[in-house]
Amino acid sequence: MTFKSIASRSYLLLFIFLGLSLSMIQDLSAQTFARSPEVHENRTITFRYFAPNAKEVMLQGNVPEIKGKLEKGSDGVWSITVGPLAPDTYPYKFVVDKSVVLDPVNLQIKAWIWMENVVDVPANPAAGEHPAIHQLQDVPHGSVHQHWYQSPRLKQTRSLYVYTPPGYHSGDDSFPVLYLLHGFGDDQSAWTRVGMAHQIADNVLASGKSKPAIVVMPLGHIAVPDDPDYRKANLMDNLIAMENELLEGVMPFVESNYRCKTDRQHRGIAGLSMGGGQTLHIGINNSDKFGWIAGFSSSIVKQKVDELAIRKLAELKQNAPWLWLGCGKDDFLFADTTSFDKWMTDNNVEHTTRITEGAHNWRCWRRYLEEVLGEMFVEK
Repeated sequence: MTFKSIASRSYLLLFIFLGLSLSMIQDLSAQTFARSPEVHENRTITFRYFAPNAKEVMLQGNVPEIKGKLEKGSDGVWSITVGPLAPDTYPYKFVVDKSVVLDPVNLQIKAWIWMENVVDVPANPAAGEHPAIHQLQDVPHGSVHQHWYQSPRLKQTRSLYVYTPPGYHSGDDSFPVLYLLHGFGDDQSAWTRVGMAHQIADNVLASGKSKPAIVVMPLGHIAVPDDPDYRKANLMDNLIAMENELLEGVMPFVESNYRCKTDRQHRGIAGLSMGGGQTLHIGINNSDKFGWIAGFSSSIVKQKVDELAIRKLAELKQNAPWLWLGCGKDDFLFADTTSFDKWMTDNNVEHTTRITEGAHNWRCWRRYLEEVLGEMFVEK
């Protein structure tokens, strides 16, 4: 092949490349940026989604207000305005022609097995509105640290989050520790990313209702679940491995790196759903190590907490940990909570059960964490 032919071929490839590039630029310029979600001063929210060729776009959320069919504009942008809503944080997603999709222009995402966007509706203090307990307020703030550690039993490098209260780094005091567990399909970031546990702890502490404490949020799965349906998961094998990991991996790491009070009266455990079942199982099985145990919407039957409690009844009564259960009336695990509550009452096991409005969602779990933080680590 001659130099001339090589040059001609090179020019041809260059023209093809430039043509494709210009085509891509034109395609990108044809995209319409759909601002979404847009929270208005009156606490209504406008959701938008650009899909010029879609036949139907629906909005789905976990409250009745965030739901409905979007209307298509001439520019190919679908939109809907909902509300007003109370100051809070709300998950949502779109269903485009029966396919569930995320809002592509909202960076706030609840990530892991189940993906959803979230939108925060702030309070307006000038109008006398109060922010939700998990929302950012003008109070002293603690810190959240992410750590990587090597599990001695699992031979894995694993991650956990640690919240330290305001003033921790400027003093030398030791603090109580709460181990806070997430639910099925989530990971160690869920309680901060979605639950806003650090901001709840800040706000409750600033109100004078709680004592300053370290909050540890470990990974509650030994391996990523094979299926997003928790009913197909082997929660018992995971629970047993998780109990060993908490006692042999997480706690030694935290207690060697943070100024922790390590007696049972200054050590608590709490969790939601799968993590609620883990909490009750681990706490009851180790009531000599945990003086404070709180389960939110707990998976009790599937993780055999009820069977364990029967075997551990004498020890449970002797150690008498502070036991707290919380569940919403519309929660699919409501029967687990009420049955276990009845068994403890019938067997004279001292405990507190909070039945509230609500279902299996963060609106309940944040509220429960607020209440629990206000009662834990108080001298009995």
